[in-house]
Amino acid sequence: MVVRRERGERSGILLNEVDLMILSVLNKNVDKVTILGLRDMLKLSQISERVHVDRLVASKFITKTKVENMNKFILNITKQGKKILDIYSNINIKKLFETKKKK
Repeated sequence: MVVRRERGERSGILLNEVDLMILSVLNKNVDKVTILGLRDMLKLSQISERVHVDRLVASKFITKTKVENMNKFILNITKQGKKILDIYSNINIKKLFETKKKK
């Protein structure tokens, strides 16, 4: 039986490709990554970045810390975020090997 969503309801996607890119950037750049720096690295719009960062913070995959006396936020990946990134990295590597074997 197909479950129909009501108007305005969204599917419950936990992570998408942009979220994984953000986790990857934060994992590689252990030094301080600001929200503006992340936006420049990934060429995201302000609204798009805010949605992704807020979702990752709510899921406790990253932390957002305000810098004192400045209007800046520093982003850091959490242990849980690193575990999720490792899981998705292994899945993507397996897919690459499967497609190479088929050729």
